[in-house]
Order: sequence, then C-alpha cells, then structure tokens
Amino acid sequence: MSNHNVSDIKNTINTINNNSSEAKNQSMVYKSCDLIEHGFVVDNQNCIRVCSIINNEYLGQPLLFSNYTGEILDKETFFTAKRKYREMTRNGSYPYECTNCPRLLEKAWDNDDYIDNILLSHWIDCNSRCIYCSAPTDETLKKINKYYNFTPAIKEMIDNGSIIRSAKIDFAGGEPTVYPEFESLLSLFLKEGFHNIFINTSGIKYSKSIRTALRNNQINTLTISLDAGSKEMHKKVKQVNSYDKVWENIYRYSEAQQEAKTKEKICLKYILLPNINTKKEEIDLFLEKVANAKIDYVALSLDMFWWTKHKDDDNKSLINISNYFIEETQKYKFKKYIYPWARWLLGIKEIVV
Repeated sequence: MSNHNVSDIKNTINTINNNSSEAKNQSMVYKSCDLIEHGFVVDNQNCIRVCSIINNEYLGQPLLFSNYTGEILDKETFFTAKRKYREMTRNGSYPYECTNCPRLLEKAWDNDDYIDNILLSHWIDCNSRCIYCSAPTDETLKKINKYYNFTPAIKEMIDNGSIIRSAKIDFAGGEPTVYPEFESLLSLFLKEGFHNIFINTSGIKYSKSIRTALRNNQINTLTISLDAGSKEMHKKVKQVNSYDKVWENIYRYSEAQQEAKTKEKICLKYILLPNINTKKEEIDLFLEKVANAKIDYVALSLDMFWWTKHKDDDNKSLINISNYFIEETQKYKFKKYIYPWARWLLGIKEIVV
C-alpha cells in the first residue's frame, strides 16, 4: 500500500496531533460533511477515499490511500490522513474535489477520532449489466482492480476502537452478494453487534445471511434496485433475464421481515432513466408489485451521470414524472426515500417524504 499523502503526513503529523490534542472533545461550527469528519470509502480502484459522492461538479473524491490491497491499517497513520482534510475544513478551505458539493453543511462538528460511516465498494464483479452503471467491466480495468480480503483490516479497526458500534456500514459494489468475502464480512459486523447495516443489491442472488439478519432485525435497510415494473423493462435496464428470480427473492426477504414483525427494512428502488423507464404505466406496475409483496418502503433516484450533463436543461417532463411517482406512493402509504440527484431535480431538501 502506498500512502497518497505520505510526505505531507510525515511533515505535519506532530503539528496536527498537537492541535488535535489541544482541541480534544471540543466542537466547532464550520462547514464540512459527515464523510470528511468520520467516514471512509474502500473503492474498486484499490483506494481508500473520503467519500464516493459524485457532486454537481463531478470532480472526484479526496484520496486517503492508494494501491491498497487489504493491509492492516495503523490507527495513527489512518487518522492522521483523515485529520488533514478535517483541518482544511476547520480552517475554511476545502479539498478541490469538494467544490460546491451540496453535502457540505455548516454545523458544530466534534474533534474526536472515530469512524461512524463506511462504504464497502472494493469489487467490480456484478451479476447484471445495468445500462446506467459506472462500474468498470472491461478486462483491462478488471486487471487493475485486485481482489483482496478486507475482513482482517476491518476486524483490527473494530478491535482497536476506530469504528464505533453505531456506525453506518454500507455494502455497495459491484454486487455485494457475489463478492467472495460478503458472507464472512457481514457475519463479522453482526457478531460484533453492528445493526446500522445497509446492503444495496440487484436481488438476483439470494443470501441466507441477509434473510437471517432480516429475521433477527439486524439490518437497517436492504435496498433492491429494480428500476422497472415490467419484465421487459427490467431486462432492458439490467441487460440480464432475472426479473422472475428477483421477485422470488423479494418475497422470501419480505417473509423474513414479516416474521420479525418489523417494517421498512426492505426498500425497493426505482432509478429514473429519462426516455427509457419514465412512463406512468411502468411506475404504476412497479408500485402495484411492491404492494403485493407486502413491502412498505420505496426509493426514487435519477441517473446521476445524466444529471451532471443535463442539470441546467429544461427538465419539466422529468420533474412531472418524479412528482407523479411521489404522489402515487401516497395511495399505498409507502415510506419514501429520495436520493440526492432526484432531490436536486425537484429542489427539495427532504430525504424521506
């Protein structure tokens, strides 16, 4: 593993540590975000980054470590890399990649070293080929993305107290369920008492551990991205013939949620793809099938790459269909999560409406 900031870290580690110790447990009001302060992302380019957010400027994400292949992370080295960005925001300057990012929020931020937000997305394998996906799939990029086992490094961070038990643990990808380490990594978090776990999946591959976690009320949200109501549209968007299998698995997961007598643990997601899946009939069928499966939680998103190119266009028709989606969910009394790009399109701040 090579540290992207190794020279800076060696030159500033004592200064930063001294400043941090003096301000220990003190909060300060300034503009930052939860990921800069207490989060990190393990991505599919063998890097550890501050975040994975694609903001309005599409400038990339601040880098913590490059050429990472699963090594145990020394606690002091890790948090020194984090402090560099935190010190920048405290002083009123920001990483270039964060320019105009809407996640930046002015509030009181604490100065302690801990992690409460992790996104695990360090593999590119997937069992679908969604037409909107940004994940690299060609053979050249697959050679760049080196598979490694992250469980030992995570266990060390848990054992040394770097990760707090209430931390948000987010499995993304690629497709988490096809990742060889998925079952063991999920089992570790569950065994260690983590309950704020989010899993994003195509729903194609059934997971017994996910069902068990749902039945034992150990998952915050299982999000299955469908992006279609009909079998034909699902195949067009996913580019695989998996519609029946996905709905079979949704019903099995729904049964587990019902056994646990919980609600709003399974979220079915619809990503709007302009001029593809934006007809009212497609949305109506999606919502009807959600209700039939006894699911009570849906999410609305928008193709983020389309948004970066067309955010300044006249998007009246897309706004109308987005509002139609939201209004129709009222009939079923679904809980609704609105993803950032759809919120920006609609000009709303509410995440759950």
